[in-house]
Amino acid sequence: MALPREPLTSIIVPVYAVEKYIEKCVESILSQTFADFECILVDDASPDRCPQICEEYARRDSRVKVIHKPKNEGLPQARKTGYEASRGEYIQFVDSDDWIEAEMTERMVHKAIRENLDIVYCDVREVFTDGTQAVRKSFDMRGGGDDNRRLVAALLSRELPWSLWNKIFHRKLFNGLIFPKFNLCEDGVICPQLFLNAERIGYEYSLLYNHFRHSESMSTRPAKTRKREIEQNMILLDAILAERPDYDLYKAALRALKKNKGTRSLPLWKKTLLAIVPRRILLSYTKWRLNV
Repeated sequence: MALPREPLTSIIVPVYAVEKYIEKCVESILSQTFADFECILVDDASPDRCPQICEEYARRDSRVKVIHKPKNEGLPQARKTGYEASRGEYIQFVDSDDWIEAEMTERMVHKAIRENLDIVYCDVREVFTDGTQAVRKSFDMRGGGDDNRRLVAALLSRELPWSLWNKIFHRKLFNGLIFPKFNLCEDGVICPQLFLNAERIGYEYSLLYNHFRHSESMSTRPAKTRKREIEQNMILLDAILAERPDYDLYKAALRALKKNKGTRSLPLWKKTLLAIVPRRILLSYTKWRLNV
């Protein structure tokens, strides 16, 4: 008997405490004009009805697969779990309180195949609870070439949003990828790695992703905890980029990014340590400490 063919695209949705929003998200995925995909719902030990809602979708549509994690480990690790279970040639991430336009996957995947691209990104519609909207245009590469280093600098300066969810990625880019343990600014650690692993990157000039901005999507953890998570993720990103021979190209952008994210308040002893410890040792220690 022939084995079932692998889907062309894997759409990964981390799920945690979003029972009010998850149905709209999944419905937008199942309504895609492009049918050759699997949808992987990663239940990150959600305390509400999300596990039951996910299972109901899996019963209704064979393209939906559900993974129930025994304990909550946070967004980046849920994405990692989804990727490790995926089978598609292309990887797409959707946040569980967002939704995508019906033609998003088709347009992004077809552009990737047609132009032999490893990454395709698109524009984003920000939707607020009061009904107002704002369009977030992405970095336009026209007239400037497609040098990945230039695009990584744009990611670090936030000129190009570093969110994973308005992009698709060829799965080969994830080889050796380091997923952070902490939630805040986690995309800022993952996305530059993927861009530097890519050979060709393209911009789909279309508004295809809807990002819902609501109070429940904001972290309710203490400010000190949030600050610590950002600092740890920025340290990890710095250590990863410092392993590269072109690290000097990113130093200024990293310095500005850390300042903007509040890491300038690191204690003097830690700043001194970061300045004198060889970067390869810092990366090894950071990976060991965070178990990544």
